[in-house]
Amino acid sequence: MKYFYKFIFIFCLSFAGKTQINSYLNNNPCWKTQSMCEIAQTCYTVNVYNYFTNGDTLINSYQYKKIYKKGYSYAQYGAPGMPPAGNPCLSPPPTYFYGPVLSFFIRSAGKKMYALNIPAISGPCNGDSLLYDFGLNVGDTLPTTCINPASSTIFKVTAIDSINTLNGWMRRFKLNGGNTFDLIEGMGYKNGLIELMPPNVVSCGWNLQCYSQDNTSYYPSNGPSCMLTTTIQENKDQAQKPVVYPNPSSGVYKIYFTESNAKIEVRNVIGQLLQSNLAQSNTFEIDLSKETSGVYILNCIDKQGETRSVKLLKN
Repeated sequence: MKYFYKFIFIFCLSFAGKTQINSYLNNNPCWKTQSMCEIAQTCYTVNVYNYFTNGDTLINSYQYKKIYKKGYSYAQYGAPGMPPAGNPCLSPPPTYFYGPVLSFFIRSAGKKMYALNIPAISGPCNGDSLLYDFGLNVGDTLPTTCINPASSTIFKVTAIDSINTLNGWMRRFKLNGGNTFDLIEGMGYKNGLIELMPPNVVSCGWNLQCYSQDNTSYYPSNGPSCMLTTTIQENKDQAQKPVVYPNPSSGVYKIYFTESNAKIEVRNVIGQLLQSNLAQSNTFEIDLSKETSGVYILNCIDKQGETRSVKLLKN
């Protein structure tokens, strides 16, 4: 009998290891990226888009987050004066909006992130592929991954610090002695999430413009959500969401929303009401400096009784 229980214990550990909680992907992360691809001499297609999580799926016993993509694109001439005859930027097409569409799957386990392409959509991560390894130290070499294939360029970690997010303290890594933090734990790197790392880029380039959790951006600095709006309904929904920053904070938060006379509630994680106020204008400030460090829930209730909630992280 003891061997039976031992088998069950090992089996459960094995299964739990394959279905670890995607801790890096909590709190509704959103990535905003811009790419520029040359389509003719000094004529580029500019693509501005979001990646965001929306639901879970189980594939081969691994629990993934579904990553959706939406955005817009337009043509841009990259030289002074008018484009020459025959250049596609002479009569660029109108701005094209698209999405959201399911783009790929992603999961995290320990200090690593993995990605999986959708079979019908081409991408760099075939199979369950290593996307990032954030368990690095100064002097370590960036490992080969699906977006950093083996090449003549070796990326090494030269410095590490950290930033605080709703998912906790996340480490930032400088690579090859640069002046910027190229790799950020749980977020990706300075040029994107699943975009190929330099120097593999020839005719296209991209950069990560913004990363947010629960409507507050943490990269490149604290501010509003990184989520784009691509439809009339999305514009309406986005406008109604309260924006809070700084978040995390040592206790004082500024709140911005579209409606005045909204009811503002602050509750702890077990639902106890800590504060309740009526905001007379579109801006409001709350002070949790006397509360203990942890997570709190901000509820903004409009005149129609609809509630919008945002997590507050107190240092």
